[in-house]
Amino acid sequence: MYKTRRFKALNGAKGKYSRIVDKISIYNQNGKQIDCCVIQKDKDGREYYHPSNPNDEMGLFLGRPKDAIECIRADFGDGFSQSHLFGMSLENVVRFIDRKHGESIRQKTLEGWKNAKFAYGVSFGYLNSFNGSRNVCKNKCLFGYGDKPEDVLTFDTEEAAQAFIDDINAKAEEYANEYENLPLTGNRDYDDKNVYTPFFNRIEGKMENGTNSVYWRAFSGISHERKNGQKEYRMEVVQVVLP
Repeated sequence: MYKTRRFKALNGAKGKYSRIVDKISIYNQNGKQIDCCVIQKDKDGREYYHPSNPNDEMGLFLGRPKDAIECIRADFGDGFSQSHLFGMSLENVVRFIDRKHGESIRQKTLEGWKNAKFAYGVSFGYLNSFNGSRNVCKNKCLFGYGDKPEDVLTFDTEEAAQAFIDDINAKAEEYANEYENLPLTGNRDYDDKNVYTPFFNRIEGKMENGTNSVYWRAFSGISHERKNGQKEYRMEVVQVVLP
């Protein structure tokens, strides 16, 4: 059973944007503080807070539905909330101060998810995009219009999903190295039918679905990174709900 302590404190840096807010500290059975959150109010005036994910370095639940359910099963949260910012979906676990209301929400959440099964997947996203990341499908393309949940590529373990990411990056690095070593032509930024066309045709043939594949996206991202010095994309292991 977790213990809590409510208090008032300054939120944010000192200055005109700082303000006094209600906060709550959460302690484990040994009396150690494991979380501290700002108390907020929903549209009905009920107070709640967003507990942190103890299994994530940043404390986030984004892309980690299994962690969210385990958090609620452990009586650390009650339900979910979801908001959208710049086209990205932000997911949080909610814990209500009013425990009668919160426990009602928690029981409904547990009932609705009692048969849920989880696996691990891989998400790919561009760092300079506000569209967020998308899961890789079984055809090695990114989840898109017309795809279904059962099309998502899944793994039984986090280690297997990470190994898939490592394989993508290794092949992308291999192709990028080969691309850099191609002989220079009159204008390297443009295609040359004797040098670049054969190269692209050959590596596209090695990839499932060619230029639509996650392998091609990683290769393109690494090539751009080497050119402009900025990392282009991010791949990470995520938790997915099995259909």
